[in-house]
Amino acid sequence: MAFDNDNSVFHFNVYKPHSIRGFFHKVRSFFRNLKYAKQRIERGYSDADLWNFDLYLQRVLAGGLRDLSKINTGYPDAYPSEEAWKKDLNDVADLVERFNPDDIFDDYSESMQLRISNGEFIRYYDKAVDEADEAKSIAFDWLKIHFDQLWD
Repeated sequence: MAFDNDNSVFHFNVYKPHSIRGFFHKVRSFFRNLKYAKQRIERGYSDADLWNFDLYLQRVLAGGLRDLSKINTGYPDAYPSEEAWKKDLNDVADLVERFNPDDIFDDYSESMQLRISNGEFIRYYDKAVDEADEAKSIAFDWLKIHFDQLWD
């Protein structure tokens, strides 16, 4: 085991960089990542993505909506302008990024987290869960209406 002291938190490293175990670990990781890349090409997701599939879908959906707003060449008839369509795409992407209550809670500063008692922590976390649920509700309602219009 090796510890790197870079005047911050100690980093735990199981394998020494030039050890034979470290070498084989890197080789195994390389081939595992190749397997995951092949799976993403073939089926759109990998076994690694299934670990936190909700977060994977959150990243894909938010990123796809943002990219669609950038390269979009048209907009649905129900919208008054292309700018309004692009604004809605970005607004829904913002909502999708708020699906995970842990991400919302990260908005609170670390110093604030250290100052609050356990009861307050639970109250703030419950508020973050409520915000995430509301974001899901609004985003999925919008997606139900406009799902067939997500094209370029």
